[in-house]
Formats: sequence, structure tokens, C-alpha cells
Amino acid sequence: MITVNLTLMVEAFFFLLFFAVTRRIVWQPLMQLMEQRRETFESRRAAAAQKEADAQQLSESYRNKLERTTQQAIQKKNNAVYAAHQARRALITGLKARADLEVLEYRTLLQNELEKHRKAFPEILPGLIEVMDYQIEKGGRLL
Repeated sequence: MITVNLTLMVEAFFFLLFFAVTRRIVWQPLMQLMEQRRETFESRRAAAAQKEADAQQLSESYRNKLERTTQQAIQKKNNAVYAAHQARRALITGLKARADLEVLEYRTLLQNELEKHRKAFPEILPGLIEVMDYQIEKGGRLL
């Protein structure tokens, strides 16, 4: 059996004293250090999460800006192509009008020339008939 004597009481007292001193000197600072580390990690995790959210937001902002810039570039290109098309169409329309005018002038010139030859035809017809008759009698051919 266990007997309670002075040695046991002194050992119990020293054990409790050791426990109190150890708790005060080692355990509480260790717990405080662990709590500080936990708080530090939590604050760093929160800061990292915030920075990640900021990075996501910045990435989305850049993506939107890039999309807008791309759309603007496409719009500028389309506008330039449309303007070039309109300029080319205007040039072609102008050239066509000029060509139509030249054709009309040439047609008028040809009609005048034809009319002049038609008026002269009755005068040269008898001579033409004589030449044709001579060719047929001479060689049997007109050409």
C-alpha cells in the first residue's frame, strides 16, 4: 500500500511547484507563441486571399480592356475597309461616268460620220456598180 509520509508530500509539493513554474515559464509562452503563429498564418492567408482576389479583379479588368481594345481595332479596321470601299466605288462611278461620256461622244462622232457617208453614197453608187461589173466580167470575182 501507499503510505503518506513526509517524502511523498515534499515530492508532491516540488512536483506542483515544478508544474506551476513550468506552466508559467514554458507552457504559457509556448501557447502564446503558437497563438501568435496561428494569427500570423491566418492574417497571411487573409492577405493572400485578398491579393488573389485583387489579382483576379485586375486580370478581369485587363481582359475586359483587351476585349474593348480588340473590338475598337476591329471597328477601326472595318471602318477603314468601308471607307476604302466607298472611295473605290466613288472612283469607279466617276470613271464609269467619264467612260459613258466618251462612248457617247464617240457614238455621236460615228453617227455623224455614218450620216455623211450615207449622204455621199448615192453619188458614188453608180461608180461602184461599174467597178463591180468590171471585176465580175474580168475575173468572175468581186474580190
